[in-house]
Amino acid sequence: MADLFGFYGVTPSQGTRTLSLAFAEMLANEGYKTLYVELNTSNPAIAITNQITDTERNAVEFFQRTVSKNDFSVENYVLNKKILMNTENRELKKVYSRLPETLDFLGFPYKFVENSFPTIVSSEDKNAEKIAEDYILKLTYSLKTSNYNFVILNLPNDINHLFGFNVIENLDMLYTVVTPNATRIYETKNALSILKDNIPGIENKLKVIINQASKEIDIQTNKDLMKDFDVHVIYFDLERQEKELALENSSPIIDEALEQLALMKHIEIEPKGKKSRWSLKRS
Repeated sequence: MADLFGFYGVTPSQGTRTLSLAFAEMLANEGYKTLYVELNTSNPAIAITNQITDTERNAVEFFQRTVSKNDFSVENYVLNKKILMNTENRELKKVYSRLPETLDFLGFPYKFVENSFPTIVSSEDKNAEKIAEDYILKLTYSLKTSNYNFVILNLPNDINHLFGFNVIENLDMLYTVVTPNATRIYETKNALSILKDNIPGIENKLKVIINQASKEIDIQTNKDLMKDFDVHVIYFDLERQEKELALENSSPIIDEALEQLALMKHIEIEPKGKKSRWSLKRS
């Protein structure tokens, strides 16, 4: 059974793509078979920012198949390192060569526009809510029973999206990413309050990540921004922009923070620069 981990932010530019990709890559580098899935139809990113794209193996074709054939098998629609390396572009080959062998991607194709996404549930259907719930149950069950160890989902910003609330309800862990901005903090608290009111026990699988925090502000002050929630702080990394331009998914500060998240979930990892393995095992 795969564990489903979701990364969510109330607005774009909070760092959900960066952190979710880095987390997926970290797990894959540890030998875990990992699938990264884009569900943010409004702000898909990996085709542009990571040059991970294909006209046939992509999320649009996969979801079209789920509608037309009721087939939720994802294998024929994912991209992996072997497929990506089959390019004549030498620069892209250098980028793809850094990817782990055990990391697969289900993302949107280059130049994807949201109105081209297949209609899964019609708002005019009287049973739309029930149809949406049943569809997401099939989707998440299919992912959980796949041959992956972990499935990392980059979620839409709107919790009322088809892939919002209903998917969150079926996750094993939800990481909510927010930058230390008064407006974003307020919006995030409101969204999480809605989740807490409607999903029993959500607080047991929810962690708030305050991303790009200032090192000039002590960690407790950062945590107090989202009091009443379990908070993890990731400091602003000056190296991140350089890594981004090089199409790299992480940076040393981000790696260290995500390693701590993995340890909290009892996932066996070997932090970069360490020779001996941590004693914590995956539960």
